Order: sequence, then C-alpha cells, then structure tokens
Amino acid sequence: MKSHTFVAFLGLGILGLAGCGGKAPPTTFSPDESARAFAAAMDELAAAVEKNDTTAVAGAAEGLVNYPVDPASTSEDLKRAVQVYRTKVKGKLKGDIAAQVAGLMAPLDKAR
Repeated sequence: MKSHTFVAFLGLGILGLAGCGGKAPPTTFSPDESARAFAAAMDELAAAVEKNDTTAVAGAAEGLVNYPVDPASTSEDLKRAVQVYRTKVKGKLKGDIAAQVAGLMAPLDKAR
C-alpha cells in the first residue's frame, strides 16, 4: 500500500512540475511583443473582474507576470493597459492578487 501512495504522490509531483497546461510564453520577447501580450493579459484580467470569475482573475493576473515591460516605454499598448487598469481593474481586486497586480502596475501607472 505504501508503494501505491508513493507512486501517486510522485505522479502528482511530476504533473505539478509540468505546469497546468496553459499557454507557455515564449522565452524571449521584443519590447513590442511583450507590451502587446501584457495589454492582452490586462484585457483578460478586466474581463474576468467584470464577470467576477475568481479563477480567471487569478490566471489573468499570473499572465501579467509572464510579460516583462519597461515602465519608460512609450508603447501605445502599455498606455492602453494602464488605462484599462485604471478604469476597469484598480480597486476591484482583493487580497494577494490585488497586491500583486498593484505592484506590477505601480511603475507603469506612475510613468503615465
């Protein structure tokens, strides 16, 4: 019986290391690609907030982390992401996700 439990936990561990099966971001980004993807993730977050879907909110917030952006960028996509954040997301999140998103957005929001 112990070996079955061990095998089960080993299988779960391997699945955990493999990830949840979501779309993996590319390993390198041009600044424009990253800004575009970041803005798309912000749109997803705003849609999830509007639907009050906590699972989708968590996934979309995680998506923001996958796309590094330069706060000094003048990208229209980043300007749009900040506008979406200000009008549709800011103040509507709770807990750790709110802190995570606010931390990501603070340098971008401040630069605009």
